[in-house]
Amino acid sequence: MGDPRVRATRPKRRSHHVEGTDLRLCHKLQDNHFRRVPGRTCVSAWNTSYLHCSYYDFREARAWAGGFVVLAAEDNTVVTIALRGTGELDAKTAGGRSIGSPSFDVVLNAGEVYMVKGDATTRGVFDLTGSAITADKPIGLLSFHERTTMPNLLVNGNGRNHLVEMMYPTSSWGKKYSTIEFNREHLNGQGRGDVFRVIAREPNTRWSFKYCDLTTKEVIGIGGGVLARAGDFADLSQEGAPRHLPNGYSVWSADKPIQVMQYSCSSSWDGDPILDPFMIRLTPVDQFVTGTFFEFPTSAKWGKHRLNVIAKVDTSSPTYLDDLKSLQIDGIPVHQYPDPLASRIIQNTIGDGYHWASVDFGPSAAAHTISGNGNVTFGGYIYGYGQFDAYGWPLGGSTKEMGSIDTMPPIISRGTELPTSYSFAVTELRNGGSTSGGTSQIEKGLAVIDTVAGAGSFNFRLVGPDPKTMHRYYRLTSAQYKWEVIDPTKDARCVYFAQDWADNRVVDSVTYRTTTSVSEGSLSADITVTPNPTTDLAYISWPAGDAPSMVCITDMQGRSLKCDESPTDGLSKLSVSDLVAGRYIVTVTGHRGTKSAVLTVFR
Repeated sequence: MGDPRVRATRPKRRSHHVEGTDLRLCHKLQDNHFRRVPGRTCVSAWNTSYLHCSYYDFREARAWAGGFVVLAAEDNTVVTIALRGTGELDAKTAGGRSIGSPSFDVVLNAGEVYMVKGDATTRGVFDLTGSAITADKPIGLLSFHERTTMPNLLVNGNGRNHLVEMMYPTSSWGKKYSTIEFNREHLNGQGRGDVFRVIAREPNTRWSFKYCDLTTKEVIGIGGGVLARAGDFADLSQEGAPRHLPNGYSVWSADKPIQVMQYSCSSSWDGDPILDPFMIRLTPVDQFVTGTFFEFPTSAKWGKHRLNVIAKVDTSSPTYLDDLKSLQIDGIPVHQYPDPLASRIIQNTIGDGYHWASVDFGPSAAAHTISGNGNVTFGGYIYGYGQFDAYGWPLGGSTKEMGSIDTMPPIISRGTELPTSYSFAVTELRNGGSTSGGTSQIEKGLAVIDTVAGAGSFNFRLVGPDPKTMHRYYRLTSAQYKWEVIDPTKDARCVYFAQDWADNRVVDSVTYRTTTSVSEGSLSADITVTPNPTTDLAYISWPAGDAPSMVCITDMQGRSLKCDESPTDGLSKLSVSDLVAGRYIVTVTGHRGTKSAVLTVFR
């Protein structure tokens, strides 16, 4: 993303394109006054409908605005923007547009961005949250604030920061969220908790929440309301002086899809000496995952890195406790992790199968994995701070669409097997029929083909399909691919999965061995093959007196590929120019039996 300080009343090419064969994590650090490390959503997960959520404009020592940036991945993307929010009588956008004015279109090409922000002439009044952004092709949306205290009516507030978060498409919003408070110092005895914002996807959305003490599990507070229009939001809360906000463990629910945003308060809110504002888009419970990677920024200025995780286990399962104990970080079970707030994950529960853990990683910046046995799902966030800065972003989270049901995994079928190459087809073609809930089955399309982490895959590479075709919006329903042996002189094994955009997956495996038994004879040192490896001709020789009647080349399954039926003078010459790269068996058959040798063909 380009610098959000730039006024964008026309499209600008300020995005960065990151591509790779194993791109698992992507973040960007904004520096100067505009700092924060947001989690990025892969282009393949983008969609066409978003609602913006940020925070009020903040005119204080300087004029700082909230706004959003639209990102395009394809040429001639038509984006329609409908400005909504609050404070329409008090301010406008930096480009002079008003909240509630007619929607307008912007055409973006691949890599271009378009920004809308407030004019920053007010404080705690004008906010574009709820603005609707739609497009005829997939787009991404970054919601941001240039700099603010939290809350930003806080009198003499100390602790200002840039906010930014990449929004979920509205099709991925959920009806239930769970989170715990940021781990803060609470030194002034006045303020406590975090700011929250709830935004509605549909009119007349009824929402509620409760928050409980982390230790006693007693309910501290409850609340809720009705959001009358799509894009309407509720704050908890915009305040001018420190008080208690939702804290501890909180649960948020609604009768229609919502998005919940959690904001870290300014330092002077509760006396925490260094923790600055940031905002995190919470992950719906239905978007929890079974495994993910996470990482911390590497700058030495960050003194603390922390992880808060919410785990969900099926309370009716007879393996409930074993499932919870299977959750591990870097191979260490969380309930045995050397951190008191992590190791108590079994006791840290609020009921309904939800458990929480908080892990302090100190100043160490590294990449980590978190996963379980597949029967425990989780969400959460990572965050950290230094002397003058803070950051935070979501921990993984699926982006599956919530409006329809897909419970069926892709189907894999095997195709041609060559000596060092194995072809497959995978399909998602089972629309129609009813699920257990009576809803029609709608295939979501192929999302990813990849090796299973920790399964010991080696010496294979995936060829096709192009990841660019596996876009959620276009719903790829069939694809061809193959696994190729990287080094034919060594064994190879691959345990992999094909997964759809509803997170259904099927697991398959491929094995290649450099040697195999043949129907007759055994490998023999008496047989000489030169050159070996070869690319064109193979010369096969044998001991005098063997007088073979036939010399053949077979594949590793013993199937004959070519033969010399009249070998003479102790030498046979066979062309291998038409064979693919790989390992083969040379068999020499004579009155002394059949002897074999291994031949390697390179390309």
